[in-house]
Amino acid sequence: MIWDSLPEQVKKHYCWEAGELYCNKKSISNYYIRPLKWMKHPYGKPYIQLQYVVGKEEEVITKIVELLPSQDLPVPDELMDRCIAFFRGANRELLTMLKLQLPGLPKEGWYIDSIGWHKLEDGMETETYGIEMDEYGRNYQIADKVHRNTWCRHKWVYCTGGEVFPKELAKTGDIALDPALGNRFRISHGAALPQRELLESVKELIFFRHPAVCACLLYLVTGLLRSLFFSVNIPPKFLLYISGNTGTYKTTLANYFFDMYQRGHGVSFASADLTSSEAALQSIIAQLKDCVFILDDLSKGVRQRETMRKENSVNHLIRTAANCEARYVKSGNQVLGEQILCQIAITAEYILDVESIMNRTVLVDLNRFPLTPLVLRFLARTPFLLHSFADFFIQWSAENTEEICHYICESWEGYRKASPAPDDSPRLRDSIYILAISCGILMDCFRSYQIETEDMDQVIWENLQMIKEVEESKLQEMRLAEDGCNLAEAIVKLINSKKTAVVSSERMKNRSADCWERDGYLYITPDSLLAALKTTLKDESLTKNKISAFLKKKHLLKMDQSKDSTVKWNGIRYYKINCNALGEAAGIPIDMGLRR
Repeated sequence: MIWDSLPEQVKKHYCWEAGELYCNKKSISNYYIRPLKWMKHPYGKPYIQLQYVVGKEEEVITKIVELLPSQDLPVPDELMDRCIAFFRGANRELLTMLKLQLPGLPKEGWYIDSIGWHKLEDGMETETYGIEMDEYGRNYQIADKVHRNTWCRHKWVYCTGGEVFPKELAKTGDIALDPALGNRFRISHGAALPQRELLESVKELIFFRHPAVCACLLYLVTGLLRSLFFSVNIPPKFLLYISGNTGTYKTTLANYFFDMYQRGHGVSFASADLTSSEAALQSIIAQLKDCVFILDDLSKGVRQRETMRKENSVNHLIRTAANCEARYVKSGNQVLGEQILCQIAITAEYILDVESIMNRTVLVDLNRFPLTPLVLRFLARTPFLLHSFADFFIQWSAENTEEICHYICESWEGYRKASPAPDDSPRLRDSIYILAISCGILMDCFRSYQIETEDMDQVIWENLQMIKEVEESKLQEMRLAEDGCNLAEAIVKLINSKKTAVVSSERMKNRSADCWERDGYLYITPDSLLAALKTTLKDESLTKNKISAFLKKKHLLKMDQSKDSTVKWNGIRYYKINCNALGEAAGIPIDMGLRR
């Protein structure tokens, strides 16, 4: 009987008779739990492998569960109709019984519950138990307690949902996968291609010499290697921004390169549109790691409020992902925050005219680089090419992680030493070079399978330079447009013209107004400022985001502790603008003309 193998301290408190568990003659359940071993987790979660032993026949089901101090132990679905608890506190009693068995439990094996790269401890684990002395005082080892040498060479494994690479590590049985992963995430495949034919097809894709195609391919490679970049402290701090008019095949391009993970019915797990709230989008993105998430698609809304909501979500996500930090999103009365662990590609019908946002993206402008009929026919003819390539590249990367990390470090160090004098867009330059590093890794992959690379890396580099030049010209246009229209001057002229009435702080004690002054600060609501400026500037592209960016860049705002550009008073959000600084920036003195 399995019960006979349980520790004595368990048998002292409990007994198992005729398929029922008792404690002091009190019947608890028709099953008991026996722990086998702790499962190590890359992020330190406490997983444990359990046996559920049910009924007189002691039917056994083995499961791995996350063990939390306050958690009731879940009954496996396949045993739900057979596992019976006889009173309300039975689960707590079973948890107490389990804890009696935990001391001395071996910590063996790894448990992986998310897709992407996982760093495993390397080196040897020495098992000192199982050593006994013979009658002559010499050591000998019990046969079933053999010394084990674990993870001597590999540090990283990649989980694709149903498989772990390198495969030789998975075959040892030391890695257990969450069974739900195989159902939730899998790389879609068409007909499997031989390795050389697969790589030759990808090579053909590169030699279309199309900037958008090259950028997407390298962004995919960077996404698949994301954790390796982070492990050597060279995080990719940028997003891919695919823009173009309706009908320029933005979504077609994004889906072809990045839509790897699908459920059984072909619905993507790695894409979403902007109809969801920001908190909902973050919860979807949080499921994914080390791949590319498609955010589709930024377009003008029917109403300005809808357009602004979309833009705010996109701005927030770009900053969150590109800064590699957790940002906080309010959802009802809760404040949520998570670090984005995947790359993000955004498709949009227009370019966001905010320099700080543009600097955090690599812009692929399909209006400037339209997809040719030749490229479109190739995409239609090989719909699963990149899915097969991603699966193949993951396997190759998992077998060469040390070499890849070394190459990333060497390349980045050389780039930093050889970097020219600071230019106007250093973040963009760094982003392009990280894609170039991914290009070098891709070339190594090709060469390891004896594929002639010819001048492939030069073709890719030339295309990256074309993308960099286009984006730099866009950034320059933004700066010129900003310099051509001094918003500080426009705001001062607006105040001085008395078109916007400024109320004194005394009149604000028991009421609200769109614009008022107090202690040298001008309080004005963003909506009223935008509406007033549009009547004087006649600038169709002027937005609240652009006004906020200008005021912050010129250090004209005083903000509260939140990361908002505004301060809250009497339930209303206001820009709090320093009047002296505003007058200096405008070069015109301010005449408030306060209404007392």
